[in-house]
Amino acid sequence: MFCYTLLHSQNKIFSDLSVMIGEQPNKGILKDDAKVNYAFFYAFPIAVTQTVFLDNYDRDTLKLSLQNISVYNNVLSSLFFHNLVVISPNGQSKDTINYQFDGTNLLIPFKSSYREISIQYEYQSDYFFKSNIPGANIEYFFQPQMFFWHSWYFTNPELWLSNVMFNVPTNEALFFADFSKQTDINHFEADIKKIKTEYGISFYLLNRKFYKEDSFFVNSTHVNLFFTTGVRIDSTNVIRDNQERILYNLFPKSTIDQNKINLINSRINSSLIKIEKIFNKKDSININIADSYLELKDEEGTKFVWGNVTQCSDNSYLILIDTSMWQSHDLIHEIIHIHSGIEPAMHNDDYYFFHESMIEYLAVYLGYNSENKRDSVFNRHLKQFNEIKTDDLDATSIFDVKYNGYRLDGSSGGTSGVVYQKTPYKIHQLAKSIGEEKFIRILTKFYYNVKKTQTCSFYNFEKTLKKNGVTNKQWADFMKGL
Repeated sequence: MFCYTLLHSQNKIFSDLSVMIGEQPNKGILKDDAKVNYAFFYAFPIAVTQTVFLDNYDRDTLKLSLQNISVYNNVLSSLFFHNLVVISPNGQSKDTINYQFDGTNLLIPFKSSYREISIQYEYQSDYFFKSNIPGANIEYFFQPQMFFWHSWYFTNPELWLSNVMFNVPTNEALFFADFSKQTDINHFEADIKKIKTEYGISFYLLNRKFYKEDSFFVNSTHVNLFFTTGVRIDSTNVIRDNQERILYNLFPKSTIDQNKINLINSRINSSLIKIEKIFNKKDSININIADSYLELKDEEGTKFVWGNVTQCSDNSYLILIDTSMWQSHDLIHEIIHIHSGIEPAMHNDDYYFFHESMIEYLAVYLGYNSENKRDSVFNRHLKQFNEIKTDDLDATSIFDVKYNGYRLDGSSGGTSGVVYQKTPYKIHQLAKSIGEEKFIRILTKFYYNVKKTQTCSFYNFEKTLKKNGVTNKQWADFMKGL
């Protein structure tokens, strides 16, 4: 169960979430936004009702908080959580409760007669303000609600989520969310027991009008691709709404070349065959890959491109990538994450070696057929790592990494250099000393045993390599500086 507290908390409370995702309000966009009382930036309006059940609650104030907030929350909370009202049923009527909300904490006065409290608001994320692609108009085709960046519902150290329901206009929107299954044509329900507490529930909406879809099978894997066409705003043929406001028409900006799609299909197909062999993967799974313009800037002005994997069910995944990633090994990296399976526990010293560094090595190996190209990529990675000042590194060995990320101070420090640059280069050098094809064969044996024993460890990795002909010198050279 989605838990924020100890099982025996005296004030344990439960909460339901009901999310109503509306149809697009009109076919165009307003020419004069000054005439709109509420600036809504996205294609699909989102109305959230969070119901908190309060049997045996013994305090005079219920304090709820947003677990993750952005720098904009203090001044724009009424934009992100618009028309926020708090009510409690009282017989046949409802009591409106005066609350305090500072952009992070929601304080609700509590009476002993209250058995439940309903928090209602229209939500939109801060993603619009972070996007670093001027004029791309991504808000009309890509709408992410990422709890781990910007919480869209309220939590409490004693709160357990019990039910989360989504109502989605499936004829207009492609909908993806953490462990959520479709229960009816327009309804989805989250499997709360499988949601990771620290990440919360995130969901994504893609406007079908601005995506071209394609699909294919690789053995028992079904791959769905979603290519954004971008948005073109037509200012020459305007329309007017019932209030005589001028609206611009929106159209797909470009067509997607089928030859390009075929090449991408072939590349993913080839990589998947090799990935499934290495990890001995035979389960039927569904992989959805969708692109958007995913360059952002953080509060310090640092630019970065992101992508991630969302597990939508036991056998279905969403991979979000930047439009530039179709031809890079970054996409292969995310696909491998889906297949990698058993790993060390997150608190183990060897966790990041297998969870990220080995996957990055394999992504480059599988992503480029040319040995010279692979050498070039790994050498560039090492050069980038060597340019980071030692004082800016939060770890110099992969076994000392406690978190995975860059510093947001422009130094390129943190731990990511060790995770994605230095350590994959070291694995590549080991593979070259053995012979890359032989190394992959040994690695395949290792992952076969991982699946068989349900155990993944650096000790067994060393044992497997040495059992298959890797010398003590080759291993010592690999370990030097790792």
